[in-house]
Amino acid sequence: MNKKKIIILALALIVLLGVLALVMALPDSGDQSDNSGSTQTQDYNEEAIYTVSVDSVTSVTISYSGELYTLTKSTDGWICADKSEVGVSQSRVTSLMTELCSVRYTDKLDTSKVTPADCGITDASDYVSFESELGTLVITRGNDVADSDLCYVMTSLSDDIYMVERERVSLMFAPFDDYRNDTIARIDFENITAIKYQSPQCSFSLTKGEYNLESGNYYAWKMTSPIAVLARDSEVDSKLISPIATMKVDDYVSDSGDFASYGLGDKSAHVTYTDAKGKTQTVYFSKPINNQYYISVDDSGSIYAVSPSAAPFASLALIDIADRQLYLTKQSNLSAITIDGIKTYKLKFDDDGSIAIDGKVSDSDSASREIFSNVCGPLADGISTAPMGAAVLTMRFELEDSSSVTLTFADHDERYYAVAKDGKPLYTILKSKLDTMFGVLDKYKG
Repeated sequence: MNKKKIIILALALIVLLGVLALVMALPDSGDQSDNSGSTQTQDYNEEAIYTVSVDSVTSVTISYSGELYTLTKSTDGWICADKSEVGVSQSRVTSLMTELCSVRYTDKLDTSKVTPADCGITDASDYVSFESELGTLVITRGNDVADSDLCYVMTSLSDDIYMVERERVSLMFAPFDDYRNDTIARIDFENITAIKYQSPQCSFSLTKGEYNLESGNYYAWKMTSPIAVLARDSEVDSKLISPIATMKVDDYVSDSGDFASYGLGDKSAHVTYTDAKGKTQTVYFSKPINNQYYISVDDSGSIYAVSPSAAPFASLALIDIADRQLYLTKQSNLSAITIDGIKTYKLKFDDDGSIAIDGKVSDSDSASREIFSNVCGPLADGISTAPMGAAVLTMRFELEDSSSVTLTFADHDERYYAVAKDGKPLYTILKSKLDTMFGVLDKYKG
């Protein structure tokens, strides 16, 4: 490289370094002031306006959008004396305390050039007043700061006007509904032992015991009225227990106890739960109104709106909860099944798992499974305890312990049979399901 090129490159480098030094010396845009505006602010590192001990706060009064309410600390937690029937969310109050006990500001206005009214802070503004170690302290909220995520705030400690993050302020200024305990559950829904249900469609009672797989008792829940049958654990949980234990209401519509206005006038539709400690809770529900249900709890005057998906318990039929198995036990418990009437079959069960139909033994495990599932597997389609007509078919299940169970079938209507278990009418079942069973037995019989 010749000397001329080296000199040119050196000069270019010197120019670039000079430009870089000039750029680095320029002030940040935030350091530049415009004294023409009446809401001129100064830059501050985020600092606390005040700090008080959470334990010293015993009462908080909030005025928000025309609503005024007071939260008070009691021995049982925070309550709202004006709405004593409404539970208060303790976790939500904890969030309030986090912000309230140490309010931090981002900027502070030059109050020689602005007034509180310029910032929307007047006697009609929303405010929070609370008792603490500093005595009575009031925070007043003004307008949102344009083109920012801040809003104006004043306290009773000084005449200063602060700019505070809007998200933090929103945790202090909120409607009472934000503090409601919106969980409907009031007792231990992890350990429910009894349920009583009543609606225009049906009424029933359930108790929880123990299941016994050896005896063919596959469920812990049992329906004790209007009929005595097992109740399906998964359905009891998904339709009756979990919806209440996890329910979040869509809307709070009233605290005035005006039940008739929301279809709860006579409170005739309800579910009562009892937990393992004997505590009870009753949930009342309306008919569907404008695609939602209204509910209330115990003696509270509060009424809530929930979506149909949140209230599967509001439209139950007995068959939705009751065990639908006409009769089910372990195959190893069976000795023989005698079917007599429309069709006649004699089934014998061997210890090796094979099944003989009219003397012909099943020749494979798959054949045995198909026979067993079709004889012991048909599911009822409805509940009926009405007196039955003349029997058209009987199925007698003889067990290894010498006991027996008899199912009796009679015409219910053109499509259904009525079914009695040991003489007690219980179910209805589609006639086509027995036709399917007959087809399988005919396939394998001798």
